Amino acid sequence: MIVPPRAGVLSAVGLVCSPRQRELVRSWPEPLEHAGLAAALDRVAAEAVALVGGHAEVERLVDCRYAGQSHELTVAGPDEFPAEHERRNGFVRPGAPVEVVALRVRARRPAPLSPSDLPPVARSSVLGPEVVAEPDCTVWVPDGWRAEPGPLGAWVLTR
Repeated sequence: MIVPPRAGVLSAVGLVCSPRQRELVRSWPEPLEHAGLAAALDRVAAEAVALVGGHAEVERLVDCRYAGQSHELTVAGPDEFPAEHERRNGFVRPGAPVEVVALRVRARRPAPLSPSDLPPVARSSVLGPEVVAEPDCTVWVPDGWRAEPGPLGAWVLTR
């Protein structure tokens, strides 16, 4: 069994050490009409950046398919669809119209912290039975078990 460092607040640590990001998807009303895609993607990108705030890295994508297909592939643009279709499905349909069904924008701002930015968790060996109270949690080490400090501050419990 492994007890990670900061076990009682692990979800909060995950939130603080995760990038802030949003993915917005908008339907494209005229699948065979590709004019205006860049401007529409720019509008969705501005909306996504406003949601994450600050200086965000933005990825603009489109969901495409061959006319008549029931599934889409996400690519950077309609011109890239045939190559991606061949890579994934093993064939292309030369001359077949490519439909754009959705615009997809991902805006991402780096995480404010990294787990390595947090102070180390000092743990020592414990032989059960023992109740160990930490600032954020309580750990029970049963009789016949031993808790040894492991990598990255985790306790490794063994019988």
